[in-house]
Amino acid sequence: MANISKKTPPQPAPQVSTHTEENDMGTIQISDDVIAAVVRKYTLSVPGVARLVGQSIVGGLAGIIGKRIQDRAIRVEMDGERVSISVSIIVRFGEHVPTVATNVQNIVRKFVEELTGQQVGRVNVVVQNLEHEEQLEELPDEGEEPNE
Repeated sequence: MANISKKTPPQPAPQVSTHTEENDMGTIQISDDVIAAVVRKYTLSVPGVARLVGQSIVGGLAGIIGKRIQDRAIRVEMDGERVSISVSIIVRFGEHVPTVATNVQNIVRKFVEELTGQQVGRVNVVVQNLEHEEQLEELPDEGEEPNE
């Protein structure tokens, strides 16, 4: 029998949502991924935030040092002329949850507006769970290989 291989047609690239601004010199487009990167970096810098939802503990550390991680925890949408942001987080056990969430709202709004020039309408923070210290202690020390 002859081996017949089916060729799959190339798939179109996924559409990337952008925020566009016109000026005298041309067009500036800022992708949702850029805004999500700002949200990721500054959310993880807030004291009391253990990680984003959907990230493993090690994945959360990778996000801090800049490796690209699929962000199921961050949603960016245009709401008229303003950007609406939703971020789902895990908070360290023992932290005052409303304070951590409010700090996330403030820092995300500040840095998205400062770094992208986009006006932020809303920052919705969903605290999905708490992470106990024992879970954080399971991380290997720097330079040590994780036990598997």
